[in-house]
Amino acid sequence: MRISEPVTMLTDYALAVASLYFGHRTLHDSAAGENISMKLWAAAFVATASAAFCGGTFHGFFQDLNPSVQGKLWKAAIYSIGLMSLLMLAAATVASIPRSAQRWMLSLAVLEFVVYAVWMHSHDEYRFVIYDYAPAMIGVLGLQSWAAYRRRDASAKWIIAGVLVSFAAAGVQQTGFRLGQNFNHNDLYHVTQMVALYLFYRGGLLLHDQR
Repeated sequence: MRISEPVTMLTDYALAVASLYFGHRTLHDSAAGENISMKLWAAAFVATASAAFCGGTFHGFFQDLNPSVQGKLWKAAIYSIGLMSLLMLAAATVASIPRSAQRWMLSLAVLEFVVYAVWMHSHDEYRFVIYDYAPAMIGVLGLQSWAAYRRRDASAKWIIAGVLVSFAAAGVQQTGFRLGQNFNHNDLYHVTQMVALYLFYRGGLLLHDQR
């Protein structure tokens, strides 16, 4: 079987492994108590791993996959990214604002995901993934900035940094910039996103539910 984009495949798989590790560690550290925000954050890492694995397989074996399998892998990747956005926004909501205000924010997050899921059923362009991902990350940024301002939450500096690095990674990906013939914009995105994942991991370990 031929490998279409070996570096993109390998960096995607590396992203998947890192995401699973961070998710496992976050879930392990949340097991001692009923910390819902940490559990949601851990689930977001698992969704990220799913997206990266499906994306890596899609890019790696594109030439030998039949169109039906290609389509299913791509759909799995884009839905996994949407689920990751929902879980991160939900975790940041539970950890950042009082429970009395959480219902409305969580309802908006779920509504955004439902609209995204319905839309992506008949659309495949990656730009729509960005249209969903960007508002969710801006929401996480805003919520954790509020938590930093109101309570000086220790998680905030790590998660805010993670969002900013993630935005920088997405920006590089959209430019099409490459470091050479064998290291393209997707590869650079994956490597940079691993830095963001580490920052998200450090911040996720410090999340605490608000009452």
